[in-house]
Amino acid sequence: MRVEDFPRPANDNRRGIHWSASVYHPAGSTVDFWIAELRAMGIKWVKLLDDGGDSSLELCKRLLAAEIMPIVRIFRVTPNPGTIGSRESDTIKRLVAEGVRYFETNNEPDLSAEWKDGYVPPDWMNIVVDNFIIDADNVIRLGGLPALPALSIGNKANLIELVVRKGRADLFSNGTWVAVHNYTLNHPLDYPYDPVNQTLVIPNTYDDGNGSSYFGSFNWEKAVAAGMADAGAPFSGKVDFIKTEMLWPITHMVAPKEKALACNECHSGNGSFAEGRMKKVPGLKKGPLFKLNP
Repeated sequence: MRVEDFPRPANDNRRGIHWSASVYHPAGSTVDFWIAELRAMGIKWVKLLDDGGDSSLELCKRLLAAEIMPIVRIFRVTPNPGTIGSRESDTIKRLVAEGVRYFETNNEPDLSAEWKDGYVPPDWMNIVVDNFIIDADNVIRLGGLPALPALSIGNKANLIELVVRKGRADLFSNGTWVAVHNYTLNHPLDYPYDPVNQTLVIPNTYDDGNGSSYFGSFNWEKAVAAGMADAGAPFSGKVDFIKTEMLWPITHMVAPKEKALACNECHSGNGSFAEGRMKKVPGLKKGPLFKLNP
């Protein structure tokens, strides 16, 4: 499925939060209070847990009635190795009947806490993906959209590529999506860069059907080669990842609206960020806006 084909809540603004970490949820007037809070914050997506036996059903009904899209993780204390059973499948079926579409059946399978014996085996990726394929087929059969499980912070294991290598790229055409734990614990995100030229790089993420995008090939080198070629920038063919810091002038985008700059007045070949044309910004010391940390 293409991104635009996935179901979205009415007036989607892409703003979402994670509900409490409990599988049991408030009811009655307490829910009324929290629904009002969500609306006041403009929240349109809510991730929540279900105990595998309908514990989220009433809350999901209330969220959907408020035009807020629930994302339900079917919680199991130690889900690995294994797949969801008939109890969880019945719950997914009932939730789908109420309008829930998005489901997670596993969580951070690279951590020992998510394994029954507290030990992550050396071939954990194969085990996790084999079980994910079983769960994904089941969720899709029930009318839901399954998530490839999120990994813990900083893990670069490529479960997407492994699903494709196992001959199941069709799952992504049938509604599989990728769960991501993108919090950084106050550390910068790792960003792709060219270790030879020592520059940040531009990966192509738009799938135009020719296999040059990351989501078309799941290959960083191909995606970066296409993105850098489109940008007319040099690329050595090597990709690594590096922590970055981004410096934003505090005066950025706070001018009165009638004096606000259009995007291309800065971000274009002749814009203010072009070489030799960087306008003076109050409080900004001489130096790059982007810095590579060795």
